[in-house]
Amino acid sequence: MSGFEEELKQARDKQLSLYSKLSLFAGVIGIILAGFFLYTSAISIKVLPSEISSLSTLSIKSGTGFSLGSKIIKLSDAISVQVEAPGYQKKIIDLGENENNRVFSVTLLPQPSGVNLNVSSNFPDVKWILSDDVVAVGNKFQSDLESGEYQLTIESKFFKPIQFDFSLGVGKVVEKTFEVERSMSELIVQLENGPGEIMINGKSYKDTEVAKTTLFSGQYEVLVNKKSYKSYQEKINLPYGKNSLVKTIRLSKDNVTVQFDVFPKGGVFIFGGKKSDPGKSFSLSPDKEYVVSYEKKGFARKSVRFYPRDYVGKKVAVNLEGAQGTVVLNSKPGSNVYINKKNMGNTPLTIELPVISHEVVLRKNGYVDEKFSVKPEKDQKVYIEKTLVSVIEQKRAQQKKRYSVSSIAMAMRLFKPRGDVAILGAPRNEVGQRANEFLRSVKMSRAFYVAEHEVTEKQYQQIVGKGKSSNLPVTNVTWIEAVRFCNELSKREGLKPYYTIRGNGVVFSKNSDGYRLPSESEWEWVSRKFKKRAPTIYSWGNRNKIPSGAGNIADESAKGITKGYVARYTDSHAEIAPVKSFAAEKNGLFDMFGNVSEWVGDYYSLNPYDSKKIYEDLVNSRPSKSNVIKGSSWKSSSVTELRASYREGLIGKREDVGFRIARNAE
Repeated sequence: MSGFEEELKQARDKQLSLYSKLSLFAGVIGIILAGFFLYTSAISIKVLPSEISSLSTLSIKSGTGFSLGSKIIKLSDAISVQVEAPGYQKKIIDLGENENNRVFSVTLLPQPSGVNLNVSSNFPDVKWILSDDVVAVGNKFQSDLESGEYQLTIESKFFKPIQFDFSLGVGKVVEKTFEVERSMSELIVQLENGPGEIMINGKSYKDTEVAKTTLFSGQYEVLVNKKSYKSYQEKINLPYGKNSLVKTIRLSKDNVTVQFDVFPKGGVFIFGGKKSDPGKSFSLSPDKEYVVSYEKKGFARKSVRFYPRDYVGKKVAVNLEGAQGTVVLNSKPGSNVYINKKNMGNTPLTIELPVISHEVVLRKNGYVDEKFSVKPEKDQKVYIEKTLVSVIEQKRAQQKKRYSVSSIAMAMRLFKPRGDVAILGAPRNEVGQRANEFLRSVKMSRAFYVAEHEVTEKQYQQIVGKGKSSNLPVTNVTWIEAVRFCNELSKREGLKPYYTIRGNGVVFSKNSDGYRLPSESEWEWVSRKFKKRAPTIYSWGNRNKIPSGAGNIADESAKGITKGYVARYTDSHAEIAPVKSFAAEKNGLFDMFGNVSEWVGDYYSLNPYDSKKIYEDLVNSRPSKSNVIKGSSWKSSSVTELRASYREGLIGKREDVGFRIARNAE
């Protein structure tokens, strides 16, 4: 090789060496630049909580890439990364193609702490108590709990309570089986029905009335068998700390087979509320009462109550009779029910009766009998509801403002004082006042009727059967004759007589609804006080001048006939006048002023009244020789006699004295 060629070769080798070095340098620079690019574009994973950040690890679960410490280098568009740390739950995150050069925060949750506890024996009522709260019932307690300190109480009626204190760290599970402390108890099982087989927790005690055994506290199965009786089974608890327990058992008799015999066949048999076949046998409790019913068209439905113990070896007969219907009776208020005069019980009452008419009376003290007829309908229920009327309500309803006494065609007018208190009689300073007109305060509480006019001779004759038949007031009758007239009229009208005559004495029946004479207080109240603020001196008011046509008194036409007369007053009747000859007074009654004086119901007395006392419905029923007459007559002419408070005691009879009738309205 020539020198030139050698130099040329050296130059070529030198050039190749330079090229190689340049290529190597460029490769290293490329690798450094690629690594820098990859590192600066990596995804940072920040693991929380911060105290576990240094302990955490990252791993690729899917996709291409790798981890560098807390960074993830992605070599594919999307990858899944698992983040984990000791004592904490793993977590997988998904990183997409646009997630480069970002920081991801991942919070890991602690692995659950908890307990897995149980007791050594099987008890049904074990309570697990944490912080005074029952958290579980049963032999086991399994639960996740937060880290911390705990105090556990285990309770059961069958063992001594257990206290257990424990602490839980992150991810820690406490497992423990507790041995329980039980007590010994004597269990005594005794049988009331005589000897039988008693089994306690599988151990048999045959043909005995009492079984005794000593057992740990706990729950035990007791089974009792005896011929002709139902088996008995029960779980018996022996509590912790109880020395002995006595269990007394009474067995129920075994079921009895019962059959039925119905007549006629082909009807509907109801047992236990359901339609059944009367030809089948029924297994029933011997001491329980049962009810069966049977019905067939054209026959009365029948129900039979029975105890199976009474029908061992024989059938229960259910025989239908003639058609009946059901009547359901109710009343307000409840009352006693009489059907065809027979006491059938009280309302509400449901009763089956033959399909014929029956007379029914509903009766209750203080109420009017409710009478009606009822005819049941076959195979149907008849509902009847009545509202009873009290005796007081009936009387009030019957208080017509005006009615006529049919026997004598006498009009009666109703007065309702409604408890009005009036001062009757006359004060000493009143002109014409007499000493016997005692002041008294009277409360008029009862409603009453008063005849519109005095009893006429015709009306008197209709009841007594003798006398004249004119329209003049009957006079010349004694007080006792007036009383007898009232009693006889009451009988004619179907009322209870007000007076009871015993020899020369008369007893008043103050609650009777019969006819009577008005009391002095009633007479005076009607004449002086009715519809007035205060009692007036005269029936027309307090003015001394007698109104024209006020009534029949001793007027100028009576001059020479009567002892005196009222000047400048004319009534066109010198003597007695027919009733209703003058206009009615403001109270609606006739001749309270004038015509004839009137007997009232009171005995005459000169005993003054207590000025501080209020007398209710006052009537003097204490017998004396004379009786009271009220009001002026055709013979009256003085101020004394014309006043409404005027009163007089009379024995016997007089030509200017008659009477009018009255009656209690309630």
